[in-house]
Amino acid sequence: MILNGIEEIQKLLPSVNLRLDSTRLDDFMNRAQQWVSDEIIGSDLEDLLEIEVSGSDPHEALRLRVKRVIATKAYLLFADEMNLQLSEAGMVVQQNQDMVAASSQRRDNLMQSLKSRLDEDCDALVGYLLKNSRPDQTYSEWRTSEQFDYLTLAFLPTMKLLKQSGTQNANLHWSDFHDGISNMANDMMLTSASYTTTAQIVVLRDKYRTNALREVEREVVNQLQRCAAACMNGNKAWAVQCAINARALMLLNLDVFTIFANSDCVTLPGPDFNAGHIVDTL
Repeated sequence: MILNGIEEIQKLLPSVNLRLDSTRLDDFMNRAQQWVSDEIIGSDLEDLLEIEVSGSDPHEALRLRVKRVIATKAYLLFADEMNLQLSEAGMVVQQNQDMVAASSQRRDNLMQSLKSRLDEDCDALVGYLLKNSRPDQTYSEWRTSEQFDYLTLAFLPTMKLLKQSGTQNANLHWSDFHDGISNMANDMMLTSASYTTTAQIVVLRDKYRTNALREVEREVVNQLQRCAAACMNGNKAWAVQCAINARALMLLNLDVFTIFANSDCVTLPGPDFNAGHIVDTL
């Protein structure tokens, strides 16, 4: 495992105060590690971080960020099951002279804090990988993973970027954000395709993934990010406006956006008045 034992969890999460056999949490940590592998780092990086290192660790910065995510996710998984236990008397709460069960309000506050911590830790991990996975960098192969492709579908690989693009939903947490990326990307594509062409968006996404965007292309991507965020918010009118803004930038730079320039979208159809014939609209 990347994160081993209660001692490592306690170093990362000060509220964990357990005196029990460390193997009792192994399955929770395995599940948390599988989650971060499936959603963010992929199996290749997971295998790399599972290799034991003696001496200086070349992956120390990445390992720490991954451990933070695993520890917080595991805590969220085992908190409820550790709170109650099944005994011959049914579901019970374990108490002793030193400790009593926390109130529902305090427990809820802790869970909310852990979810916010997980949001920040996942964003930090994705941000670190984005910065260190460009060509010839340490984790360049991450950009060939399914996880990277999925995270960048809507040009919004982190919640921080989503918030900067216009989504301020206090109830949205990282798992919901991740699960919604595919729908957000599809809605963004459907909304903007008639203004900018699907093919041009695909080219921009490929350039975004390889850090090859020109300045004006980056400005268009910013509008597409706002379009995607508006789609997640259910704000159809603003999503359309952002697509129109992206189109306006393309019209001013047809030599850059050649696919758009050679598409039917470069001239939007106007109102149809039956080719000039008189139409009875009464």
